[in-house]
Amino acid sequence: MAYWQTLYPGTGLPGWPPLAFVFTGAGPKALANRMQTLADLTREHWAAQKYWFSEDDDGFLDFTGTVPLVLTTLERLQQHGLHGPSFRRVAQGRGEFEPLLQALTDTHTKAAYWQRERPRRAAAEARREAERAAQRAALQQQWDEDDQDDQDEQQEEVQCATPDCSIPVNEPADPYAEEMGVAVPPEDGVSCWSCRQNQAARNRGLRGALRGLRRQRDSSCPVPSNLDGRWFRKSEVGRGRRLRTRP
Repeated sequence: MAYWQTLYPGTGLPGWPPLAFVFTGAGPKALANRMQTLADLTREHWAAQKYWFSEDDDGFLDFTGTVPLVLTTLERLQQHGLHGPSFRRVAQGRGEFEPLLQALTDTHTKAAYWQRERPRRAAAEARREAERAAQRAALQQQWDEDDQDDQDEQQEEVQCATPDCSIPVNEPADPYAEEMGVAVPPEDGVSCWSCRQNQAARNRGLRGALRGLRRQRDSSCPVPSNLDGRWFRKSEVGRGRRLRTRP
């Protein structure tokens, strides 16, 4: 407990005990000048620390460690008394004459600031949450549309009949596919362009093999001639070379 607390009863207000100065013995203008001079000379004792936040254009005053200072004139005190507008608090944001207890009460405090700030923060958070919800809804809608497009594409696509082939039947052919030397056959509703091309290549190979077999068969198969039942190779017919004689 500080020494002054043993000399003065408690005021119920935080901080140092207040000081009140009553001026008299001069005209109104001179008394006003004296009060202003006293305020200027004692500023380091009564001025609060100011905290201001540009984003809110708001803030508060911290009166910790300051001495509450109130000023009045004897004439004004006799006219209005303690409970009338007799005292002027020397502090930032103050200047009007007020009743004594009202003048001694700190204003623009941190508690008052938070009473204003909490609704602002709640409103800002509500706006941010609404924006996030709108973004989530837009994103979900985009996903739903993409899923619907995928489903539509899957419904439109006809899978190739070849096992393990993932190319749809109606997918356009690769523009470089015919570089392998085999044209892509037209759509048949069953196989994809790649399988149709592969099948065409196999068919061409089979046809070539069959032609080769035919040529080999035709060149080696003996055929009858009209000459006494003798047999000649086809390639030798007309050359007069007898292959063999059959009974």
